[in-house]
Amino acid sequence: MWLLSENGEEVLERFNVNNSPLPSNEILRINIDAANGDVYFSTQEGIVCFRGTATQAPDKNSKPPLLVYPNPVPSNYEGMIAVKNVWDGADVRFTDISGQLVYRTKASGGQAVWNGRDYLGNKAQSGVYLIFIVSKDGTQKREGKFILQR
Repeated sequence: MWLLSENGEEVLERFNVNNSPLPSNEILRINIDAANGDVYFSTQEGIVCFRGTATQAPDKNSKPPLLVYPNPVPSNYEGMIAVKNVWDGADVRFTDISGQLVYRTKASGGQAVWNGRDYLGNKAQSGVYLIFIVSKDGTQKREGKFILQR
């Protein structure tokens, strides 16, 4: 199973029985839950689920509540911090409370994710973090915040 970039020119992930929980390399069916990014792979040996980072983006004219998960981020948490209900391709910036840029990314579908590390790979310090979101065409903006505990 291959996960390709949006333009199809880059392999982002490659899954097989040797590097993933896939019970078989023969995939019979794939179903995607667009709301949360879960991808279900059906094989003759069973079903496995992969939590993708892309979700269905909200309608351009709607503004559902911005969701940050987990919030607060616990000190022992090692997973991705997800910001949901953003526009596809939006510019998403994470800053510390003083406005210093810590991480910048683009939304994939309706979600942006951050691993809690700065550009140098260091764990971000405890504190309140701000999120600034601008739609791809620059016409829509949103803000949010969350707490990171270390």
